[in-house]
Amino acid sequence: MRVIYLGETSVPARSLLRDLNALPAVDRVFELTDPELLQQQLEAYRPDIVLIDFGITKVASERYRPEDILPLVAGCPVIAVTAAEREQRGIRAVMSGAEQYLCVEHANRATLQQSLAHCRDQFAFTDTLGGRSDLLSTVIESLQDGTIIINPEGRVVSLNPAARKLLGLARDTYPDQDWQASFCTRHAHTGELLADDERALNKAQRGERVSDLTHGQRTADDVDMVFSLSGRGLYDGSGKHIGGLISFRDITEQFARERELARLSLFDNLTGIANRRLFSDQLAQAVARAHRSQRTLGVLFIDLDRFKVVNDSLGHDAGDALLCAAAERLQTLLRHGDVLARWGGDEFVVCIENLTSPRDAAAAAQKIVRGMSESFDCLGNEIYISVSVGIALYPEAGEDGDALIKAADQAMYQAKRSGGARLQFFSSSQTAFDTDNSELEIGIRHALLRRELTLRYQPRVNLANGRLMGLEVLLRWQHPRFGLLPPSRFLALLESSGLIHSVGEWIITSVCAQLHAWQQRFPVPDLTVTINLSPIQLASGRLADVVARAISDHNLDPGCIEFELGDGAASLQRPREVETLKALRKIGVGVSLDHFGTHDISFSALDSTMVSSFVLHQSLIQDVAENEAHQRIVRAAIAMAEGLNIEVAAEGVETADQLDFLRTTNCGVAQGFFISRPMDSAKVSTLLHTESLGGKLLEQDSAA
Repeated sequence: MRVIYLGETSVPARSLLRDLNALPAVDRVFELTDPELLQQQLEAYRPDIVLIDFGITKVASERYRPEDILPLVAGCPVIAVTAAEREQRGIRAVMSGAEQYLCVEHANRATLQQSLAHCRDQFAFTDTLGGRSDLLSTVIESLQDGTIIINPEGRVVSLNPAARKLLGLARDTYPDQDWQASFCTRHAHTGELLADDERALNKAQRGERVSDLTHGQRTADDVDMVFSLSGRGLYDGSGKHIGGLISFRDITEQFARERELARLSLFDNLTGIANRRLFSDQLAQAVARAHRSQRTLGVLFIDLDRFKVVNDSLGHDAGDALLCAAAERLQTLLRHGDVLARWGGDEFVVCIENLTSPRDAAAAAQKIVRGMSESFDCLGNEIYISVSVGIALYPEAGEDGDALIKAADQAMYQAKRSGGARLQFFSSSQTAFDTDNSELEIGIRHALLRRELTLRYQPRVNLANGRLMGLEVLLRWQHPRFGLLPPSRFLALLESSGLIHSVGEWIITSVCAQLHAWQQRFPVPDLTVTINLSPIQLASGRLADVVARAISDHNLDPGCIEFELGDGAASLQRPREVETLKALRKIGVGVSLDHFGTHDISFSALDSTMVSSFVLHQSLIQDVAENEAHQRIVRAAIAMAEGLNIEVAAEGVETADQLDFLRTTNCGVAQGFFISRPMDSAKVSTLLHTESLGGKLLEQDSAA
């Protein structure tokens, strides 16, 4: 390679010339100090590259401009040489037509070798474009995306400013073969190395089209980035392949956000292990593998025994800590490759592949039963629990993931019925044992998540004027097989499973939201909504906080909410429940005693600040028109309530005679099928609209 150097012989220039002469690829360096002799020397020496110091001056210190000199070397690759403090001269030279520039302070043998090779490659590439080279260069330089052009031999011949910024490359440095081999070489998702033929730069070099690839890049600062890449091959006017072009942009932050969102959708927020969605996907893949290989796999359904006791006695924070500790311990009890997930609540599921016999599944389950029986340290509390494990084997218990999970769930319930702290295999004979009840037990655990639980509202009327004054909230379960079920079919299951707390909180929040919506649409500031409470809910220390938050979030008057105690005054004798009732009354909500007339109720219970009303049980009302004993009880109860300034409501009103009797006793409030059946929220809205126009739910003359 023959090189002409045009420039002044300063100290840095002498060092540059020594390095040039020492390069193996350089045959000879011709030195010039007078630009006027440049064209003559070009004809004489026919150099491969010209280096020009654009700090060179004319007479009287007037500098030569790039546009003065570059036309003299047209047809020859040019590297502009400048001092680092005058780097703008080099940039101007490139803009005027030089292939590249080099700061003399940065030059050494290695950088010189790279610059010379890159300059020749770039000149050769642009030469093949003919008249299109200036246009292509202008377009690429102005792009906001990083752009790289590579020749058919795999050498980078051009990087635009955006590419240099993204890759951390100075304007006067050029990538060598090692850098090119490391450009975007990793899968963005897995971090694994890409095969050579999968790499974007190599694809473009071969002339292939590249579209929206997502690859990882390690920068000079050892920072991982993610680029979105597109590109294509480049061809000259005759259709000859002359290289390739890659454009790329930094999507590191966007990629990280999307990965986090994807992770959150597949992993349990509390424990960090897989959630039911991810487990279902992985189980489906495992079943497919088991089918192809004709191997057995097992699904274990694990439930924490006595978890409800921990939640009720130590609070939800301790319960959450226990769930996290349980998930961590379960992982240590499983084999590498076994899939663990949190199914919901205090339930976990495991998929175990490549079983040689049912004994393998039993051994794994027994290891879990033993390991989980050891103590847990949760927020400073030493906690002991046990687990019930149901086992379902493929293909005997089911041929798809859903069937296997359902079978393992049923087997787990059988283990719990047998006392817990044990394992139980699924067998087809189980399905014949109390099928309906088993299905309800299994389904109730998922009813809230599947939005099968729904609310109905039964109107309560003021018997003095016939106007709507309140609504009792009634829970229903829209079961996929058994239809709409009343609480009597599933309330005990909610209480025994501990789900009564989460369902109760859902009811409170939903009712407050609905009442707020009605108040926004209709003039019903005094409409009262009554919510039934289980004694188990009263024992929870969270109830008052849940109520206060729901009322505050929906900007409600606390007096619009009333809670009805399902076991009457019995709650007033239990200290823990009394504390909860006091907290509720402090918030300002009403408390009503249900089942009045069927439980023993003392005057002291009624003569308390905690009770604002009581409800006459429907068994008293059913035959009150002809049963004189019941008539006396109702009259006495109402008279007593009047003396204590307590409101009385009668439920189960189904005939006009019952309603007429209640009016003669000055009973304040009534509800029942004769007045209105329970209805959904849409029908309540219609009723409220009618009331707002002056209509009445109940005419004063019942016969009318």
